Amino acid sequence: MILSDLNPFPTVVDWEGCCIRLRPFDLRAITWAERFFSLEYESGFSRMYSMLKDSSNPNLLLNTVVDIVYHLGEKDFRDIGVKSPSALKKTLKDEDKKTDTILIDFKAALDEILADSFPIKRKERERTGGEIYKKLTAGKK
Repeated sequence: MILSDLNPFPTVVDWEGCCIRLRPFDLRAITWAERFFSLEYESGFSRMYSMLKDSSNPNLLLNTVVDIVYHLGEKDFRDIGVKSPSALKKTLKDEDKKTDTILIDFKAALDEILADSFPIKRKERERTGGEIYKKLTAGKK
């Protein structure tokens, strides 16, 4: 584990010249995803994750990414006048030419947040203490 795993660096996205700071995917965001994306027998968080990985439906991907990015940056979005994910989606659809670029930026930031929020467990090499450890533990296994 590296130190930044415990306190990831902030992730920001650019929205119309303003920096929107996205918070990490913490416990509150996980419970939000569980509620927001849940569907009958499927967990909301796993459904959200599968929707992010499915690029066959661009509209679904856009809506999923925007919902999550808005939730993670809600305070900053509200400060600049974007009051809901629906308003953000409407603005994106009005700016048809830039939608793909914005979606790519949002998705990259979201991937970074998910990677920082759920770091891969690394197998550490076993530490045995060298010769002293071997003498102290001789015959004990």
